[in-house]
Amino acid sequence: MEAALIDWWLSKFGKLVDALMDPVLQKWYTTLQKGDYAKDDLFLRAYARENFEEEEADLIAASETAGGLVSEMAMSILGIRRADEEFEKLGLDKATNIKAIMKHKNLTVWLAKVKKLGWNPVKLLLPKLKAVSSDKEILVECFSANRLPNELRGKLQDAVFDQWAGKSGSVVLKDLGLDKAGDELFSQELILSWADYMWRLYPKTAPTEMARVLWGQYKHKLIALVARAEESDNELVGALARDIAAAVNHYASEILPGPEVPPPVAPLPDI
Repeated sequence: MEAALIDWWLSKFGKLVDALMDPVLQKWYTTLQKGDYAKDDLFLRAYARENFEEEEADLIAASETAGGLVSEMAMSILGIRRADEEFEKLGLDKATNIKAIMKHKNLTVWLAKVKKLGWNPVKLLLPKLKAVSSDKEILVECFSANRLPNELRGKLQDAVFDQWAGKSGSVVLKDLGLDKAGDELFSQELILSWADYMWRLYPKTAPTEMARVLWGQYKHKLIALVARAEESDNELVGALARDIAAAVNHYASEILPGPEVPPPVAPLPDI
């Protein structure tokens, strides 16, 4: 809804600066909290307008003279432009896949420059990664050996989750390929990303909801998978398995067949 509203606002005006001066847009903007995804989405969509280069001079002037919200918004949009220029200067634009970007010697230099421009580095890194990879590949890289600082790995995962708003746990399980993982379910670190997403959806009942989704996919086989995972050398996987095991033990009582009952014996005929 907000994305469509932003596109509508931006399309109403011939010039980007005029859109930023719209009182209705400004009123909406002031309702957003710092770090709100919609605020960043506004700037990214504004920057993505056709012929941005032709409007850059007007934005620079607005950032220096307009004051207030207009200057603030103009500076944020120009920050994306400067970050793109630095991305090219540092040779990161030559990286054609996610591994090449994440292992590039200048990645941390670029991230530091983005931060100096007043932007959350992850917010501008994510579009670069999505241009050459899938969400699944991005999440895998959050656990891989690369140049991404540890403090940004969780934030990158959260940024991916932000774009999944409205997706159910079962849909995400399939998107990540975990519905077909079989015996390797708990040996894939993506299971931890999926679990984090489930905690976001269900802060109080995540283990139970995870058990429900996984039971729906794996049925009785889940019991053996969880039992093996409880002994995992990966402490996070082991803890996750124990949480799910406890939920399965509670939840399975509703769906597992009870003890086998012998068929009724026909009464003996009267003699």
